[in-house]
Amino acid sequence: MDVIKFLEKNTRSITRPVKKMCKWAYYDMGLNVAHSRFVNSRINKIIKSKNVKYIKIRNKEDYYQFEKEQSELLAFSRKYALDLKNCLKYPLEYSGVCISCGRKVKFSSEMLYEYSQEPMLSETIVCPKCGLSNRVRQLFYILYRELPLNKKLSIFALERVTPFYKSLESNFGYRSKIIASEFLGGDLKSGEVVNGILHEDATSLSFENNSFDAVVSNHVYEHVADIDKTLSEAYRVLKVGGKVIAGIPIDIKKDKTFVRAKIEDGQIVYLAEKEIHGNPLSDSGCLCFYNYGWDLFEKFKKAGFKDVYLLNILSKELGNVCDYPVATFVAVK
Repeated sequence: MDVIKFLEKNTRSITRPVKKMCKWAYYDMGLNVAHSRFVNSRINKIIKSKNVKYIKIRNKEDYYQFEKEQSELLAFSRKYALDLKNCLKYPLEYSGVCISCGRKVKFSSEMLYEYSQEPMLSETIVCPKCGLSNRVRQLFYILYRELPLNKKLSIFALERVTPFYKSLESNFGYRSKIIASEFLGGDLKSGEVVNGILHEDATSLSFENNSFDAVVSNHVYEHVADIDKTLSEAYRVLKVGGKVIAGIPIDIKKDKTFVRAKIEDGQIVYLAEKEIHGNPLSDSGCLCFYNYGWDLFEKFKKAGFKDVYLLNILSKELGNVCDYPVATFVAVK
């Protein structure tokens, strides 16, 4: 390994005890780089070998065409959802290939009764190695397809304490600069660090203009208080040609976004029944402000993005099966 040889060569002038400690540290770092490169190489082969349709959806008509083209996989997804619901012993295992780990695994699926009496395939079919669920692995697949793998990138991720961040750092961190944050409370300013975790408010980021090649988020944008400010901030901090790559739930039956809550004079005003989603930082969950419709495309364009499309990956082999839309938005500056 070139990195190891270079670092070992440059430890020769260090005294013996210190040299021994540093050499092992550098060797370990070299192994991490080698491991990440090996996994990336394996994942690239997986992407090339799997017959996954990569259909860019820009409107409702495109989506209905997508459903026609993917009818076989959607039928398989509906059957799998029924099998999960009728399963007598959980977890229901599913053999496939994890796009994050780059290896064959047995995905684990369970009913999530605390959220719904119906199967939530997007939130389950979990990899036992990296802990990523169906929809999060879809986001990973899209990152590999949308971001240049031979270029050092600057990536901002709107999560820091999740399995997704660990996998992002493991797969992209060896060649890219990754800054990750959490929203830690409305009384903090963006850029503050609490217990080693960077706080950022998506509606008012602390970064300079044109800072990142990609802004990545995973079911965050339905929880922001002002989506227009959020998208404008993402546009501001991206470099020209940079991309927002964001998992965002959308109701394909709705043309217009339904606003569930808003902030007025520093207080939450509820416009509909309170809807709470899971939150890795709090057992009390996270308030949902928006149920998005097709007009979300226009909100991206209003913020300045020149191209916006939705991706919904379906693949038996990659464990990306679902009987309802699992939307990842890509917006290009």
